[in-house]
Amino acid sequence: MKTRIKALLTWILAAVLRPGLIGRFHRGQLTILMYHGIVDRPLIIPDSCMVHVDAFRSQMRHLSRNFKVVSLTDAVRLIHENSIKEPTVVITFDDGYQNNFDLALPILEEESLPATIFLATLFVDSDTTIWTGLLQNAFSKSDLPNFEWREKTFQLATPEQRLASLKTVKSMLKDNPQDSLFDEVHSIVEMLGNGRSIALDDDSPYRMLDSKSLSQLVKSDLIDIGAHTHSHYVLSRIPASTQKQEILQSLDIIEQHSGERCTTFAYPNGTKADYDRHCLEILREAGIDAAVTTEPGTCHADSPPLELERIAVDANADMSSFKLSVFDIVGRVKNKLQKRKTA
Repeated sequence: MKTRIKALLTWILAAVLRPGLIGRFHRGQLTILMYHGIVDRPLIIPDSCMVHVDAFRSQMRHLSRNFKVVSLTDAVRLIHENSIKEPTVVITFDDGYQNNFDLALPILEEESLPATIFLATLFVDSDTTIWTGLLQNAFSKSDLPNFEWREKTFQLATPEQRLASLKTVKSMLKDNPQDSLFDEVHSIVEMLGNGRSIALDDDSPYRMLDSKSLSQLVKSDLIDIGAHTHSHYVLSRIPASTQKQEILQSLDIIEQHSGERCTTFAYPNGTKADYDRHCLEILREAGIDAAVTTEPGTCHADSPPLELERIAVDANADMSSFKLSVFDIVGRVKNKLQKRKTA
């Protein structure tokens, strides 16, 4: 019952609070949307980062008809000139999945919408992917009814059990040292494969971009390629020297592909705890103009250009929820309630 009431209220709010009306109270603010992957079929284990292509198409049509959609580079200039006078949005994708090219790009082209893809450069042209994707793939394809790891038994008999077990394993790995994380993940993948590795299919949603697709993205007038480190390490968990190597290597590889200096960046994981002052110094010295976090919120004239907030697009959200999220309506309400509690 509560779910139905919440859905009804969301629908009513989305119908009443149209972009033109909300925009009057949103003047001078910028929304940066964060996507990861786009899929064209249901996943065995749901992933809130993988938006269905039909939902993505509807979202892009909504943005095209109701917002000014600009590149991240243009957006940073606009907010710091305090010249945003209408509802304005930036579209970004993290990680650099092949489906950004196969499924997202054609829709962006249909609507003539610019976007930035933040690329973890290690995985281009590879048969591996970011560790979370390796786990998602292995948990989905494993034939085992259960498996043991770190003195715990994880059940896999039903999709619900697989999802619960996957979430627990991800949580337990979250604080792993970055230099040993991939080794432990590969060990888990082999356990799930009953002694053999579980490979990514050619059409896996977690497969990363290949060079051919990347070169076509670079040639597109709509797409900018930003850096997302080389190995997708969480920067605050590695030494400053390794931070510099991870950042500069990704920038160099992107420049090799594009022929132009890369000036935008996204922090892996992206909360305030996931980067530090050393990262900021490295980015400044490297000439980065804009860096985005995963901290929720909209941007304004006083937003630090190397710590820009974004709104994550949830694959499970309906269209009404998406319409409200673009203006961070729920986040604003929560902030006001929190301020009242602490006042």
